Amino acid sequence: MDEQETDRTSPAVPRGQRQRRWSGGERPFKHKVALTPDQQEQVVFKAAVRGLTVPNLLVQSALAGGAEAAAQHAAFRDELLRVTRLMGKVSNNINQLARVANATHQLEPETAATLEAHVRVLERLESFIDAMGSDTA
Repeated sequence: MDEQETDRTSPAVPRGQRQRRWSGGERPFKHKVALTPDQQEQVVFKAAVRGLTVPNLLVQSALAGGAEAAAQHAAFRDELLRVTRLMGKVSNNINQLARVANATHQLEPETAATLEAHVRVLERLESFIDAMGSDTA
């Protein structure tokens, strides 16, 4: 085995390289936080509920204005990913329908429903953007 210790969550990536790849650089500063058993329980619970690690929760909370802001940021990110995936699926359907229409010079019966779905996705995206703007103001 290589002399360099490997990251336990990704054995193929040497320790430290994974973090540098995600954050754009090394994180040379480390902080030690002492918690009471009650604080530990609360922090672990909040991190688990939000799908974060404890260190990530603490950093995001400090930089974003609290645990709720960190949770809101994660929710925004997740919703944006869902909308992006949905938009890709609907766009793919539109492209397939356009390909058929160009070849046959006729619209498929599901064309109207697909275009309506596209409009719904756009409305969802606009609602998300509006919510994001009102929550950050």
